[in-house]
Amino acid sequence: MHIYYCKALIQITTADWLYRAAKDDLTPSDEQTRRDYGFARALTNLDESTLLGTYQGLFLLGVDPRTLDEWRSSGTLVRNTISKFKTRAPDRRGAYFPWFLDNHWLFLDGLRMNKKTTNYPSSSTLTLGLCLLIPTILLYIFLYFWLL
Repeated sequence: MHIYYCKALIQITTADWLYRAAKDDLTPSDEQTRRDYGFARALTNLDESTLLGTYQGLFLLGVDPRTLDEWRSSGTLVRNTISKFKTRAPDRRGAYFPWFLDNHWLFLDGLRMNKKTTNYPSSSTLTLGLCLLIPTILLYIFLYFWLL
């Protein structure tokens, strides 16, 4: 893991920083990594922890940081994550995978769509994200005024 401490011949990507954080069992502190991999959009610390567990699962399944960076750059992170977990039997996918399926809207900001792909989020994905986000915002507003 010397690439983090000296000038390496390869460029360190946000996927490398995510791998390091996952290995240390810590959510990433690098802001670009947090944006690229959904942590910046997580609503709670529990969501961040579960998201970290999802990435730890991917690394245990043999996905390396370079592959993860390629998935993110090509806009296929969500699709490839789902495909990778589905290579396991349903009872061997862990508790993080169902959470990921319900919360993959966290990745909408981190996707980089290139001109050759048409993997833009569907309207149903955007609707799901808004359906989850709006009640949460309303709850925070209510609690803010109630606690004043």
